[in-house]
Amino acid sequence: KQEQWSFSGFPIDVPKEKNLIYTVYCYFREHYDIPLLDVHLHKTIPMGAGLGGGSSDAAFFITGLNDFFGLSLSEETMKEIAGKFGSDCPFFIDNTPSFAEGKGEKLYPLDIDFSNYFLVIVKLGSIHINTASAYASLSHFSLSQKADFLADTSTILQLPWFKNDFEPFAFSRYTVLHNLKQTMSDLGAVATQMTGSGSAIYGLFENDIDTTPLESEESFVWKGWL
Repeated sequence: KQEQWSFSGFPIDVPKEKNLIYTVYCYFREHYDIPLLDVHLHKTIPMGAGLGGGSSDAAFFITGLNDFFGLSLSEETMKEIAGKFGSDCPFFIDNTPSFAEGKGEKLYPLDIDFSNYFLVIVKLGSIHINTASAYASLSHFSLSQKADFLADTSTILQLPWFKNDFEPFAFSRYTVLHNLKQTMSDLGAVATQMTGSGSAIYGLFENDIDTTPLESEESFVWKGWL
């Protein structure tokens, strides 16, 4: 038997051997003696969006292999494995709102309920922000009030917590992203921000909204209740 790999959905611009789920598969083949598999990846999160698409693919593949083959790996063990494939991969093992420190491997789950919010995400296909350049633009900063925040998460949509330090870098190069964020605010978003190092913009709304002003031929738009 030969392993079979197939893909659908958004195009993937890396060879199979560099795809995170393939490297996870090779790791489990080596360390847990799982058999050859037929694997299909249906990609619904656009690349370069700052939404953790590849990282979440890897994390859910880890949990899927654990469940399917009855490996009985603990969440902590799966997080350790996930961390080998990306700094934000461990986050998706729990897949719950968390405060992250270090490289993203130190996670503190948060008691936050977003279920009453309508989420809109917009990604412009023509914009791809170089992650290394985005990180290089940051100066050192710290959040000395972490303990206060973890004790009371009701302020999550307020400064200093609701802030993306990558935005000045991204907005200085792509004013359309700043304009998109402003449009979110104009449409009534209670909070709006760029995702990660870019380049999607999301907004939280208290009501279902008409996203027509956010749509264009090159935009990917996702919307729904959380």
